[in-house]
This record gives sequence, C-alpha cells and structure tokens, in this order.
Amino acid sequence: MQARFTGLWVTLALAMLGFILLVERRWTEPPRGPRVLLTGWDPAQAVAVEVRRPRELPLRVVREGGRWWLETPLRDPADDRRVEALLAALVREPVQTVLTTSELLQRPDALAEYGLESPRVTLRVQAPNRMVQIQFGNRTAPGDQVFVQVVGEEELWVVSAEVLRLLPAQPADWRERRWVRVDSGSFDRLTVSNRLGWFALGRDPEGDRWRLEAPLRARVDPDRVQMLWQGLQGLEVLEFVADDPEADAEVYGFAPPVLALGLWRGTNAVAQFEFGRSPTNHPDRVYARQAGRAAVVTVPAEAVGGWLAGYADFRDRRLLRWEGQVSAVEFLGGENFAVHRLPVGWRILPWDLPADEALVEGLLDWLRRLEVVEFVKDVVIEPDLARYGLAPPTRQVVLRRAARGAGDTNTVLGEIQLGLVQDDKVFVRRWDEPTVYAVRASDLAGLPTAFYQLRDRRIWRIPEGEVERVIVEEGSRRREMIRHDAYAWTLAPGSQGIINSLAVGEAVRTLCELDAVAWLGVGEARAAEYGFERGAWSVTLRRRDGETLTVSFARPRQELPLLGMVRLEGQPWVFVTSPVVQELVQAYLKLPPESGS
Repeated sequence: MQARFTGLWVTLALAMLGFILLVERRWTEPPRGPRVLLTGWDPAQAVAVEVRRPRELPLRVVREGGRWWLETPLRDPADDRRVEALLAALVREPVQTVLTTSELLQRPDALAEYGLESPRVTLRVQAPNRMVQIQFGNRTAPGDQVFVQVVGEEELWVVSAEVLRLLPAQPADWRERRWVRVDSGSFDRLTVSNRLGWFALGRDPEGDRWRLEAPLRARVDPDRVQMLWQGLQGLEVLEFVADDPEADAEVYGFAPPVLALGLWRGTNAVAQFEFGRSPTNHPDRVYARQAGRAAVVTVPAEAVGGWLAGYADFRDRRLLRWEGQVSAVEFLGGENFAVHRLPVGWRILPWDLPADEALVEGLLDWLRRLEVVEFVKDVVIEPDLARYGLAPPTRQVVLRRAARGAGDTNTVLGEIQLGLVQDDKVFVRRWDEPTVYAVRASDLAGLPTAFYQLRDRRIWRIPEGEVERVIVEEGSRRREMIRHDAYAWTLAPGSQGIINSLAVGEAVRTLCELDAVAWLGVGEARAAEYGFERGAWSVTLRRRDGETLTVSFARPRQELPLLGMVRLEGQPWVFVTSPVVQELVQAYLKLPPESGS
C-alpha cells in the first residue's frame, strides 16, 4: 500500500464504522406477514369511497363531520357500519399473487382472461394525500376468490370473494337504515301529534327523566316513555320507496300525517318525523319521512304504534316512585307510629320494638306498585280539598331518607294522603302535586293501621334439646310431659292419659320456633276480646335452666283459625297461628274433653 493512500483508507474505514454504529444498529426489519390489498393504509384517514360498475351511475360516499354521507347518485346519510366494514377488510384481507410482472408481459391477454380488462367493479378509496384504485374481475373456478388488480401494482392477485359481499350493488345497500339518528342528550323536548291531539314531553338530557309539559304539567310513566323512545332509536328502514321531495303527501298518508314526532332543544328543532298510512297488503308497515331527507320509506308499524295514544295514556299511574334507600316510614292519622331502619334492623318507634323486615320490605314494594285508577281532578286548590276528605287527610304515609348532614331537613322521598271512600275508591293526593287521584279501596287493605301489625313475627327461637318439660293447662286441669331424648316423651308422675311420644316431640319442635302469621292486637282488652280469659288453654315449655315460655290458645269463633297469645314486654300479644301449629298442638298438646262434657 502506498503511503499517499493511507489517509484515504483510514477515512473510509471510519465512515463505515460510523454507518454501522449510527444506522445499521438502529435498523429493524419490517414486520413480515401476508400481503393485503391496501398496505400502509389507515381506514380512519379515508375521506371518500367510490364504487363503479359498468353501465351504472357511480356510488360515492364522503366523510363529513365524523359521519359518512352518500353523495352520488343522491344525497342521504350513509350507513357508517357498512362503509367502515369495507375499509377494514381492505387492510385486513390477505392476497395471493397469480401472475408476476414478467408473466403478465408474456401473456398480453391475461387481463381479459381474468375479467380485468373490463372490470366488473372498480373501487376507489381516497385520503387527503393519496388515492388508490382497485379493480375486481372474475371469480376463480371454485367461486370463493376473485381476481383483483391494484392500479399501479404490476402483479395480478386473488382475494377472498367475501370482499365482494361488502361492495354495494345499489345505493340502498349503503344507505343509513337507522331512521332516528339522534343522540339522547341532544334534545330536551319531544312533541307528539296524532289523531287524538297534541302533547309535549319534557326530558332531562342528563338523567333520562321524562315529564308531561303540555297540555298540562304532570308525571308520566317513565318506563313506557323510555321503552317507546328506545323503540324509535332502534327503528330501521324496511324499504326505500321514493326519493322525491315533491312526492304526493296524500298517497303516503302524510296530509296530514297519522303521527308526527318532533325533537327540540329549547325552541330549535333537532329532528322531525312524520308517519303515514300502511301500504296495501302490508298492515305491519307504515310510510315515514323526516325533515331534511327526501326519502319516503317504510318502517315497522309496531315500533311507532305506542305513540298513537293520547296524553292521558302516558300519565304515570304509579302513585309513588322514589330513588335512594328509605330510612323511615311514618304513619300519621289515627294511631301515629313509624318504622326506622337502624344498624340492628327495622324498629317500630316510639315503642322501640323489633319490626318484621319482610313485612316492611313488602310494604315498600306495595307502595311502589300502588296504582291510580282515576285522575279525579288535575288541579285542586286548598279550599276544595275538604270535598275529597283531604283537609285534613284521614291518614298519611311518609317515606324519608337519611339526612345527609346537620342542615339537611328536606328528607321526604314520597308522601301520600288518604281521604274519603266513595264507590270502592279512595281519594288520594301526593304531597308535591295539586292533583287528586283515586285508588281502589281494596288496594289499601295491606296498609297497616296499628303499630303492632308490623312487629317481628318471630316470637322465639329455642333449641329443642333445651326443653326438659312441657306443661299443658286448661282451667283447673294440668298435664306434664318429660323429655328423655329426641322424640322420647313420657307423662310426669301424677299426670294421667295416653300420649303419642313421636307426635308430642314433633308438636314441641314446632313450638320451639314459634312464629305469628299475623298480629291481631296487644293489651288486656284485645286479649279478652279474642277469648283469652283466666284459665284458657296454654302450653308451657320449661327449659333446663328453669326459664319458662308460655303460649295460650283460643278459638273465639269456629270460622276463625286458632289464635295464640304470648306475653311480651309484660303485655299480652294476640296472633294467628300457623296451620302446622294448629294441627299439631290441637291433636297432641290439648287436654282431652272432661268426661261427661
């Protein structure tokens, strides 16, 4: 090597080292995988798609404001889902090479042979700085693939024929079939006009709460309105009938329309829809059109039939609806009492007695389902309330929630006031409305009138094995039975008669878990009223620790079930016994009739 070239070689070596360190080490091999129709494309960048077929008008859609619109051969909303499905397939479907560039040059008739000289379909996809054209030819012999060529690519490919299924054959294939394209939060009022009149529903865009605003302000059935609104949102076109904005309105039943719905935000119209008559031989369909679209279509009649009712049918017949947990139920008028939800469970106040959870929850469920049978008068002023027995009301039921803080005094979730009874109807009103309603008197039969009716029906629970002796008394007569083991009982010394040991054991077992079917009253007077006098038939369970539990029984009238009485908090409580207790205690824990009686 000559010295004069040494510097040159050193420079070249350093340059190559720099290339290796700075470039080659940072280079990564591009991902490998099957080739697809559109390589390096992002479907979200597409702004226009055009489909051309021989001897037909081109079908072109464009993206505007985040939605696809049909631009030619007519202007109409396009089905976003179908356009996006095609674009996704173009960047996903793998292709296979049939003929390379050199093979195509050797076979000048190849394009005609594969149907690409005069393509069956030409697809153009346009982005802001790029446009690609794909030509579709014949199907392969099996029919599951189709020959394609991307203009600018010299090779000829085949791709799954499923792509053809995504290409529209006519404008209707890509037209938007969802008839109501309105976001739930974009309007606050819905107007309805039909053959029964006109009314308006107000809507809270945030909470989906509906109300009647005209011709009067009132509550509406939220479930009914929400169901009908969801039906509109899911309404789909069955057939595109005409695209003439000057179409004869009488032919389709639009003069006047059978039903007109308007969606408004303030005084601005968001969308307006008209529904006409049913086509001949298709009673399950109705013609429809909407403002801003020239199309006349048919839609399922069932989805709009509910809107043909008058405003009275939309009124809420549930007397009470509330949100949140009820922490207290107050009963005012006659005997005042309340049940409160406490950490230990429901309690009856002011007596601080345990309430029956199932009864209280059943009461709340009953209040939720209490229905209006008549809207007596929509607006009743204070002086006129006396006509309905509501000044003052005979009874009130108030639902309250827990206070959220020291200054939170408005805790009422709901309140109903009861008035006069007339023709098996009771006049009622809510605390927050001027309307007087009527409910069936029979529907109020489940409303408790006294505090004792809500007491916990579980009287006591004791393990059967702790009972050592049972004492049956009636007047001056007495019988004692001693337990030796499970279902092993004998008469105590001094007691006479014959007993069925197994049956006595089963009867005692039922008394160890004694429940009331219903409480009938509390106090000496009520006990005497139901036939519980001194010397009444009683059964006493004596535990091993000496504690005794006594229940007395009476049947004041033959048509009544067997009644029981126990002493709780020093007071006699009268209750209806269960059928099992009635059967077993009468058969095996009752003294036989006295001889000669």
